[in-house]
Amino acid sequence: MFKSKDFLWYEWVILFFVTPIPLVNIAFLIFLILRIGLLPTLKKLLILLIIYVVVTLFALMFLSF
Repeated sequence: MFKSKDFLWYEWVILFFVTPIPLVNIAFLIFLILRIGLLPTLKKLLILLIIYVVVTLFALMFLSF
């Protein structure tokens, strides 16, 4: 797991839920940088940021009371 620069769907799910947790986030990101490199990790974090923005906008549009 997390051996190549191409993530599988379950690796994205793990990244999606682990990234918001502060202490786990730092350790996990250091692990990813050491495992796959800085640039691929930054690319994945940018994609994850876009996913968070889309989920937030979806929640604001359809779940507002």
